[in-house]
Amino acid sequence: MYFNERIGLNINEEHHKIRRRVAVRAVIVEKQKVLLMKTNKGDLKFPGGGVEKNEGLIEALLRELKEETGYIHCAVKESMGKVIENQIDQYDKQACFQMISHYYMCELMNKEKVEQVLDAYEFELDFTPVWISVDRAIEENKYALTQFNCNPWVTRENLVLEKNKRLYLLKEKIAMYAVIALFDTVLEQRIKMIWEELESNKISYYAREVEDRIPHITLASYKEVSVTNFINELEIFYKDKKKIQVEFQAVGSFKNTQTLFYSPTITKELMELHYDHHQYFSLFHNQEESLYRPGKWVPHCTVANRLSKEKLKEAYNYCLNIGVMLEGQINRIGLIRVDNSKHAPVIYSKSLIEL
Repeated sequence: MYFNERIGLNINEEHHKIRRRVAVRAVIVEKQKVLLMKTNKGDLKFPGGGVEKNEGLIEALLRELKEETGYIHCAVKESMGKVIENQIDQYDKQACFQMISHYYMCELMNKEKVEQVLDAYEFELDFTPVWISVDRAIEENKYALTQFNCNPWVTRENLVLEKNKRLYLLKEKIAMYAVIALFDTVLEQRIKMIWEELESNKISYYAREVEDRIPHITLASYKEVSVTNFINELEIFYKDKKKIQVEFQAVGSFKNTQTLFYSPTITKELMELHYDHHQYFSLFHNQEESLYRPGKWVPHCTVANRLSKEKLKEAYNYCLNIGVMLEGQINRIGLIRVDNSKHAPVIYSKSLIEL
């Protein structure tokens, strides 16, 4: 989370009656332009809206994107932050209405669209999706704020536009580097086949999201490392490491990201490789992503991510019922560069020695 803001009334929540509404909003950027909804009052807002009863945040976001913009192939990447707004409840002047807006960085997989399905007020305001520069959007919203009967969300959206303007520049400069365990050709192709089947059934577009994506298990992830020095250390550490037998017999998911994965059978060899890697590379501890450290690591090979609840169930059932054995070897170690583009190339690989 990059920002956490409060705007509007300054209240003591313990001593006020509060009616809350949770909403989700998408931040989609392409070629220096952001996708926003323009109204007939001249202001712009991020696509998104309220979360319905028994609906997850990601599920709600994908639904709102489809309804407002028409885009149907979108990947939810990461949480950007939230804004909490407090104002007098228009239906109960003695109460506070609190809007909690969660913002997510998203990416369109392609530009296929369907017709908009707008709420009555959205239709009245002539919601129209537009691609616009952040600077231009900020200026248009500033002008809208000077007009009579301005839409109530403009202050909030301009705040987030300003926050994201700085964030885009920051994200462009920072790349992550992941150390990954790669599989033999047969196992790799079997997992790729599953990715392709999920795409052909319109369940997941995981394989298409990143052009260089390859099946793997992530051992560690780092940011802002000296790549040349890091590769030298990889060469030293892995020069005498042996191949590891691996089999996937379990299917699991990460609740927060709606990610589906195959989980390998835990073996002494796999756990020792992971532990020894982190011991050797302890000098890079400050640049390391904590999720992959010993004690927190959940070894997995991702099948699909950022799915709605419905699509997650479909993907789960498919993975449970395939008749293909997923077993083979971890036969090499790779280093991939992950940034804000659609590429994650393997920039270094090291073959492991025979068992």
